Amino acid sequence: MWLAILAGIVLVTAVALRDLPAYFGEWPDRGMVRFLYRADIEDVADFIHHDPDNPAPTDFGITGLLAGPWDREALTIALNNDPAIRPRWYNPERALLLQPDISFSGYPDVVNAYESAMTPLPESADLTGGYELVRVNHPPLPADDTPICFTNHLCWTGAAYDPASGVLELSWEAADYLDLPPLPLISNPPPPGVYNGPRLYVFAQAVDDADTFLTGDDGLWVDPSTLYPGDAFIQQHHLVVPEGTTPAAILFGLYDPLTGERVLTVDGADHIRLEATR
Repeated sequence: MWLAILAGIVLVTAVALRDLPAYFGEWPDRGMVRFLYRADIEDVADFIHHDPDNPAPTDFGITGLLAGPWDREALTIALNNDPAIRPRWYNPERALLLQPDISFSGYPDVVNAYESAMTPLPESADLTGGYELVRVNHPPLPADDTPICFTNHLCWTGAAYDPASGVLELSWEAADYLDLPPLPLISNPPPPGVYNGPRLYVFAQAVDDADTFLTGDDGLWVDPSTLYPGDAFIQQHHLVVPEGTTPAAILFGLYDPLTGERVLTVDGADHIRLEATR
């Protein structure tokens, strides 16, 4: 009997010595494992909760590729559904959150269009994953005296266009909670025939002096469902016109990608027009 017990102990010990380092060390550090288990998002939640006497920010941006709402849901769960903590999600490849001016940045590892506008904060040393905590400082874009608001409460506040590079920058502010179509949580991949894409996009078009379409670039690189009144952001559109053509004006506005229906301004227009020399 004792021999059987000893053999069992030896067997369990041998298996543990062989497998525990892989299970608790090598396996959790693999990139795909961390991605599937949202490990970096868990790190952010741990950072926010780590010190009750030195509270972390409760209003902040956080970067992601916005392929769907699952990262948003993962962070909400990791934060114990605390309504006092209000993250705003955005894609750093094209957008920068201006207000709130603190963000968890640096993940995923993609080109950050506004990296020069971010200053890492000392608290980043306490983050163990791929994110760092940064403060954002970006100069305002040229603007008209009065913002132009759309009926869903998103307002355009400024623009800058570089004809040489074709980069159009637009700045936006939420005047109130955005009026958005229902956004149900859909599995990924979605069931056959079920739309799981965005319900709000910005369209941007370059036209010539005869208002002929030259090129366009649509997208919204901020998750609008996570915005609160007073939030502001800036994003880029790439409008490289065909060789031999010259853009005379830039047209832009908002629409629903599912239906194609444009969101009107409060004055009833379906787009805003800017001269390309701006």
